[in-house]
Amino acid sequence: MSGLQAETGMVNGEVGVVEGYFAAGDSGGGQLYFDTTKPASATVSAASISGGVLTLTTSGNHGLSTGQCVTIAGVGGITGVNNLSWVITKVSNTQLSLDGWSGSGSYTSGGLVGDGGTAIPASDSSGHWRRLWSSVLDVAWFGAKQDGTTDDTLALLAAITAIQLAGGVRSASAGPRASPFPRG
Repeated sequence: MSGLQAETGMVNGEVGVVEGYFAAGDSGGGQLYFDTTKPASATVSAASISGGVLTLTTSGNHGLSTGQCVTIAGVGGITGVNNLSWVITKVSNTQLSLDGWSGSGSYTSGGLVGDGGTAIPASDSSGHWRRLWSSVLDVAWFGAKQDGTTDDTLALLAAITAIQLAGGVRSASAGPRASPFPRG
């Protein structure tokens, strides 16, 4: 996914195909299209560091939940947050802190937040890669291993949040693997 994220000069509607998933937060494989729209919910408008905690502010309600894995890109000044996946703590509807962040710097400009599964920000903040999906959302897109050993709770919660934001219905198939989540 990082290779797709690093592409530059993308135009609205351009499609990319990515194979497989390898680690939590790498967003898995599938077809994605490039969207140059920058919704307020995903646009970083400010950042502050207090007591070693980095808090990002979005221009609108981000709709994210504590424990969700997100991807950040294009933040100026505090560049150590870019192109990485972070588990977040929801501070408010427009603020989130990055768990485990350590570093320094001063926010200068820009930045986009992706939900870690259906929206992945481009490294240059020119837009988001959005996953093409219509009826089934796979928790593997959010980093779930589904191996019976790994705790997939955070990936599952992130997938549920994405479904809710898309106006979908939460349901899962019976059995040891609860990866399909029908939407609509």
